[in-house]
Amino acid sequence: MELLRDLPGHDVCIDGFGNAGHELKTPLTIIDADAELLEMDVPGNEWLTDIRCQTRRLSDLTHDLIFLSRMEEQISSRRIEFPLSDAVSECAASFQAVAKTQDKTFITSIEPMISFVGDENGILRLLSILLDNAIKYSSDGGTISLSLACQGKKVRMTVENSLDGMVPGTLENMFERFYRGDVSRSRQEGHGIGLAIAKAVVEAHRGKISAAVKEGKTMTVSVILPLQA
Repeated sequence: MELLRDLPGHDVCIDGFGNAGHELKTPLTIIDADAELLEMDVPGNEWLTDIRCQTRRLSDLTHDLIFLSRMEEQISSRRIEFPLSDAVSECAASFQAVAKTQDKTFITSIEPMISFVGDENGILRLLSILLDNAIKYSSDGGTISLSLACQGKKVRMTVENSLDGMVPGTLENMFERFYRGDVSRSRQEGHGIGLAIAKAVVEAHRGKISAAVKEGKTMTVSVILPLQA
């Protein structure tokens, strides 16, 4: 996958992935179902377990690429006014348990009563990606913080996490498709496309996303969005 990022015209290939992606869904579903049936006849077979695991990963990647290829179209058709503060609070609450199970501290500061016009599902996916990334890559026993506040006619969302250090080049490339700066810390769980989706969601709402590291110990991802994108 890392090679795909460097190929000329890879953006065009991914942007045109939508139709092909849907064609991939059916065979992937069949492969997974067939492997499940075989597991019933041969329980505990490590090869069948691996086939199902890899099929699910490929299916997830296909879903993400379809989402990314149709981002602008989907978000444009789903713009509504919704209570952003409430949505962010609910999303954050679902990550409290995740942080706790890893002995990490999760702090939130959410300004109440903020209303936003945009795609609620897209914004929640953006926040979920940022929080998941922050928890996954934060230092052991570290701290993650989330803040949401109005700034004039814009809203600012910030996700911060403590760090043990950073692989050189990560900050410059972290929003690129298929980039994975620290494979060892990721435990092979991702495809390096989550933050690219986050960036696409922000840009589809005519906003800006940026990342900064302070003294190699704290990572901060900031998102600024117009209240009426």
